[in-house]
Amino acid sequence: MAYDDGLDAWTAWHHHATPLLPGPDSDDVVYVPAAPHDEVWERAADHAATDRVLTVAGLPAVREFRHARRTLPEAGASGTHTDLEHHTDDGTLLIRTSTVPPVAIVAVPSPHRGALLDASGMAAFANSLRTTLTTLAPVTAHATLPDGTPLVIEVTVTDQPHQLPATAKPLADETDAAGELLLLRGGADPAAARIGLVIDPPLLAAFNGDGQRGHDTLGMLVHDLITQVRTGRDASLGTDADTFTAAWYTAHPLLLLAGTTHSWPASTPAYTLPRTPHLHARALRTAATAVRRARVPADSWHGADALRPGGPAELLLHALEDALANQISSHQPVLLGELARQVNAAWAQRTRSLNETAVNLAAPWAANWTNEARRRQTEAATATSALHLLLQQALITAPTGTRPVDVLAVAELVALAELVLDTGITAVAAARRPPPARREPGHRPHRRVHPHRQPRRRDGPYGQVHRR
Repeated sequence: MAYDDGLDAWTAWHHHATPLLPGPDSDDVVYVPAAPHDEVWERAADHAATDRVLTVAGLPAVREFRHARRTLPEAGASGTHTDLEHHTDDGTLLIRTSTVPPVAIVAVPSPHRGALLDASGMAAFANSLRTTLTTLAPVTAHATLPDGTPLVIEVTVTDQPHQLPATAKPLADETDAAGELLLLRGGADPAAARIGLVIDPPLLAAFNGDGQRGHDTLGMLVHDLITQVRTGRDASLGTDADTFTAAWYTAHPLLLLAGTTHSWPASTPAYTLPRTPHLHARALRTAATAVRRARVPADSWHGADALRPGGPAELLLHALEDALANQISSHQPVLLGELARQVNAAWAQRTRSLNETAVNLAAPWAANWTNEARRRQTEAATATSALHLLLQQALITAPTGTRPVDVLAVAELVALAELVLDTGITAVAAARRPPPARREPGHRPHRRVHPHRQPRRRDGPYGQVHRR
């Protein structure tokens, strides 16, 4: 493989997963053409404005985040909007940035499964908060600090309602329009241009129904905290409270809570693992590295010599099994739960596909479904078998690494497991094959043919004919 610049090869790999698809050995040279654009420069230029906001706010640059995506501003907003996500064993960190006004919203979702403000719920809340801050002129003016320092808004969630300190005086007369006392917790750090919001269950319940009560309450809190930051930095007071809240009230609520009850059965997860040539190319690359590391001799074998016990096929199988175990152990512990979910999804998809195939093969248009039925059966069997192998190996070799677990990571493991299965089926089947019969002196093997014996039909779903 030849190329003029290493970045050209990297760009080809980034767009096509591999600059050279696997194939038979040959003496040909593959030339990687020059990339039509500089992807590194374009990415840096796209995120330059966001990096300035993050740097001044004391946050890592865009390149440090695994998931970074530019989004188009809403109508009435301007500047650059970027969505950043960072996932670790400790939880998920969501960051939503804007350059006009320079704002960075840092949100930490609830770590509890099924919480209202989980990763998806908190992402929706942060997006709504950014939209409100960037589309309403009085709100945008108040959130823009005179010296251009980005305003950092930290949003966290707690499971326990806020309580008054033991030394605080009772607030019996301070109730809202609904006649209820709603305690809020927030903070402001003028020197760092940061404000903090802690959402507890009572504040979250205020977004029930039309959500206006919670929206209005949070707007007054945001205005007060930003005013504290501006005052602490010797800046002007900004937009007054009446103008700010009047504009804030015109926006849609930041969050709406709605609940429904029904007796429908729980839906099974959809099986959406990709299965593309690029993933198999990566699996082949991993397998080739494992074979070289295991020092499996490079040669060509045929027949019984290749499939003998302890021979090349068995050595190749052990090398691939070790590679699969190492790949599994390098991932985060959540891999085990994700594999169980994917096995459930694959079997659910396989069951639905078998039922649909059976119905159509019994219909008058069965001829149109013959090839499709074979394809579905083969792909479903391959997917479930590979996932079963992965799940069994993960139970034996516990994943204790740091590699993140996502759809592509599981798909690459499935592609590698398919290679292990293909090699294992060949090697094990050959090892279990009976040894060749020894020929006694003077004995000559022969086969007797009965010309009058007719084929015997065995009853079965496809009426197969077997000759004896």
